[in-house]
Amino acid sequence: MTIRITLACVTLAALVAGCVSVYTNPSACEQTMRSKLAETSAEPGRVAITHTGTAIHGERVVVEATVTRDMTASEAAAAKPESDPTLLGKVVALATPKRDNGKPKKIVEQAAAECSFDGKTLSAFHWLNPAKLVKLNDDTVNHESDE
Repeated sequence: MTIRITLACVTLAALVAGCVSVYTNPSACEQTMRSKLAETSAEPGRVAITHTGTAIHGERVVVEATVTRDMTASEAAAAKPESDPTLLGKVVALATPKRDNGKPKKIVEQAAAECSFDGKTLSAFHWLNPAKLVKLNDDTVNHESDE
């Protein structure tokens, strides 16, 4: 009888621990994504989480988000066709990345990251999107799909 009660308690504890990881690991991955994005960008922008996917027991979490930031002057110049061929027109186009209403133009980028957990401890973080952040991934980590 005592063995059955002990076995039931151990099983229940394992199930509860797995359930807690499913709820805490996505939040930890979201916070890691936000902090890594702030580290890698001079203007991190506004991050809005659009989707979070969690694997069994919360061992793997994928977080998808949109990052909205102001367009820089160089990006505005590259995106805007030159309508004024004079030197003054080119200087004005480079210096003012603004719309007619005076608000800065916004750039919306998609971002995605994958976190791997060992229990409740973050063991790996990888950018999945955009390409400029994927280049920052640590290539020494073995991926399960590479085997």
